[in-house]
Amino acid sequence: MSIKRLNIWNLLLALLCIVSINTNAQRRSSSFNRNHAYEVGLSIGPTYYQGDLSYGPVTLQMARMHAGVYGRYYLGNFLAVRLGFDFARIAGDDKIAGAKYDEYTAIEEGGVGKQANYRDRMKRNLNFYSNISELNLLFEYHIWNPYNRGSGKLVVPYVFGGLAYFHFNPKTIDRYGAIVELRKFQTEYHKTYSLNQFAIPMGVGVKINPGAAINVSFEIGYRKTFTDWLDDVHHNFAGAPAAKDVYLQQLSDRSSEVDPKWGQMWSQTSINPNKYVRGNPKDKDSYILCSINITKTFNSHGSCTNF
Repeated sequence: MSIKRLNIWNLLLALLCIVSINTNAQRRSSSFNRNHAYEVGLSIGPTYYQGDLSYGPVTLQMARMHAGVYGRYYLGNFLAVRLGFDFARIAGDDKIAGAKYDEYTAIEEGGVGKQANYRDRMKRNLNFYSNISELNLLFEYHIWNPYNRGSGKLVVPYVFGGLAYFHFNPKTIDRYGAIVELRKFQTEYHKTYSLNQFAIPMGVGVKINPGAAINVSFEIGYRKTFTDWLDDVHHNFAGAPAAKDVYLQQLSDRSSEVDPKWGQMWSQTSINPNKYVRGNPKDKDSYILCSINITKTFNSHGSCTNF
């Protein structure tokens, strides 16, 4: 598994262990107080993309923002369900890694190692950005009862997971300064994809001084997707369809913008487009939402409560 990917199975195992450890504690807790029925609120924070055009687990230089609204309903002392909508932007750019290329260090490494990767990224020269509209249904499990005011716990950790449905549309700015929707041009040989996908959200968070009328929480949410097309980069170049389409050539292979000598030989890619690859088809793309959440608590009758 690529180092750019989080270890999903270890995270799921950790979540199961936490739930198992707290099962007995939940049974021994006091009966649930329906005055703490539900919350509505806002979330905002940075967004990070992971894929062929990112660099490392998190590319800080390509951080973008997201904002969302959601409602949370408490099913019991420890368990809550929430429905939310997030609008986010993600982005990736080969120039981030390409800027680290140093010719003299590359000579010392003998064409292998990090500098070889930096040079390949500088040469490929692809970039994208995309807006994401996500509808999610999440279940939260709190480490201890967030509304047990007698416990004296002002910080309550929680874990969450669920299902999300999202829309994306990768775009780039071409060499002429125009915004281009990449999917319309089929930049890889005989490959297309849907702009609507499912994802599995999972993550961790902490609530600060829960039980008040206004709640503040911080969380990190990872989105495991089932597509490798968030960045419009999957495997090969455009191949035969681009042999007579100069503009498609320029979108599929942008190396000539760095150095004209690096432009792909389109007569060769037309015959064997898989020989000249531009992406890794074995890894799916993903994104991360880091959030500051502020919610207002209402009781089961719909009125505000201060507990």
